[in-house]
Amino acid sequence: MLHALLELQGASRQFMQGEVAVDALHPLDLTIHAGTLVAIMGASGSGKSTLLNLLGCLDQPSSGTYRIRGQATAGLATDQLARLRLTTFGFIFQRYHLLPHLSARENVELPGAYMGLAALRRRRRARELLARMGLADRENHLPGQLSGGQQQRVSVARALMNGGSVLLADEPTGALDSAAGDDLMALLLSLQAQGHTIVVVTHDARVAACAERIIELHNGRIISDRPNQRPVEVSGALPRVRSLRPVPLGSLERLAEALQAAWPALHAHSLRTALTMLGMVIGVASVVGVLALGAGAQQHIRETVGALAGRQIDVRRGETWGDPAASGIQTIRSLDVQALQEQSYVDAVTPLTEGSFTIRRGAQAASATVSGAGVDFLRVRGVLLGIGRSFLPEDVRSAAQVAIIDPQAQAQLFRRGESPLGQTVLVANVPFTVIGVTDARSIDQMSSRGANVVVPSSTAANSLFGRPWFDSLLVRLREGQSGQLAETAITRMLTITHGRRDFFTQNRDTLARALESNARTTALTLSLIGTVSLLVGGIGVMNIMLVSVSERTREVGIRMALGARQSDILQQFLIEAILVCLAGGALGVALAYGSGPLFARYVQEWHMIFMPSSVLMAFGVASLTGILFGFLPAWKASRLLPVAALARE
Repeated sequence: MLHALLELQGASRQFMQGEVAVDALHPLDLTIHAGTLVAIMGASGSGKSTLLNLLGCLDQPSSGTYRIRGQATAGLATDQLARLRLTTFGFIFQRYHLLPHLSARENVELPGAYMGLAALRRRRRARELLARMGLADRENHLPGQLSGGQQQRVSVARALMNGGSVLLADEPTGALDSAAGDDLMALLLSLQAQGHTIVVVTHDARVAACAERIIELHNGRIISDRPNQRPVEVSGALPRVRSLRPVPLGSLERLAEALQAAWPALHAHSLRTALTMLGMVIGVASVVGVLALGAGAQQHIRETVGALAGRQIDVRRGETWGDPAASGIQTIRSLDVQALQEQSYVDAVTPLTEGSFTIRRGAQAASATVSGAGVDFLRVRGVLLGIGRSFLPEDVRSAAQVAIIDPQAQAQLFRRGESPLGQTVLVANVPFTVIGVTDARSIDQMSSRGANVVVPSSTAANSLFGRPWFDSLLVRLREGQSGQLAETAITRMLTITHGRRDFFTQNRDTLARALESNARTTALTLSLIGTVSLLVGGIGVMNIMLVSVSERTREVGIRMALGARQSDILQQFLIEAILVCLAGGALGVALAYGSGPLFARYVQEWHMIFMPSSVLMAFGVASLTGILFGFLPAWKASRLLPVAALARE
């Protein structure tokens, strides 16, 4: 016995056009019984589609009531209405409304994903439905590769995916030729014979003739509701399609489904996706690169001021830098060195006298900075020895004519691959035997950026400078000693020894800390600039995602018609934004790492240091950017009304 399945009582629908209310449907009563095929006819604008939207819960009446199996839909939450669309209705649209970036099988599977079916089960069911529609060999074709009739059959299979006890067809033959239209109506009659309730909106009398009941609308009113004697009764030609029950999905399963749906959507609009990612690529590359530069700068400072980090204090002639009287001061002598070496807070001391000389070896000549220094010069300055040996106490006592050169001097006086050890070089025509070569990493600890030669202080005083006093003293403090207290003690002792303060001190430990602090500040400043790039990139993500929502409004409507909840739409668009940001973050990290070798090629003194923490931070920021700036577009998409979204072209 037939029973009331769908029931409208006094239901109307009004739309606002500006400030004017327009009646699309006047109050009407309508009852549709299970297992019937009903045709709704009328001219364009008569209210046919509006009535169908009310029946399918794509829209709500402005007044009156609508009941499905006796349950009133008024007051139901959006997710409850989505559940009704998911479990009760199947939609067959005039323009098919297949998602163009999904294959026929994937389009059919879509309602099953919202139903909660496992991927393998819904794939099997989709293939069975397509086979019943005669499309087994077309399951992997995109909609654009199918004919109109084939696309409409895919639409029917999709409507049946979850059982589709009520099939709502809006002008299903309107875009088909007569032969394809006849085939579709035969298919719908076959489905009715299985027990499906079918409501067809049409203006085609041939289609309406297949219905058991014909309802005519005019200007939003029912003007005729009559039974129809069909020419033939059609028996079920298709195996019965069983109905399914929703399967509750856990959070991880829903996330997996959203991820699976996001990639095809992003790939379908690859240019837009690439442009969206561009801002993130630039932002993340900036942040990671700047942090690497900052870390490299700090490491460079620690390496280049090894002596500074070793708590070095310099004692120089004169009251300050550039003192014109400094050249006449002759009080810094060997006795000062001996006195400082006896202090408990001093680790090592070296005198230093510097001058510019021409150095020669055979036909090769170069200008070099020559330093007269003590045994502990390399230790105090933090200079690494590449090959050979340092000075011995005997070298200083005997004023030995030995020298240590740096790689710059080696390159200018010796051929590539030739060992300088034991070779003789002339410094101002005074012969010196090379006993060591400093390491290239210590280039910044030497006296000048050009060629450097270091000789014993006694030899320099006798053979090169012709004076027993020194330009400066370099003092290295012991571990754990306060640089400030040591500087005060040194100043007090030398002032007493000299009878006056004719020198000034430079605490390089303080300078080193200042340089490192400056490097950190610079890195932080640049990081903030990089963060601004990320912010701009995030705004770009939001803007393009908003454009994406606007362009894909009809897709949102289709998904809602198939049973997607607001949370499903929100999650899908949010996941897409996060994926775009993560992909942009990965490319940004790769770009930053790729810039490392390029930077090293043009900057020899120091290099970029990439830290895992900066990479993790970059991905964390990218994810957060996707969430923050993707939420508004996703929220906007999830709040679209299904009927309004479907109407958008």
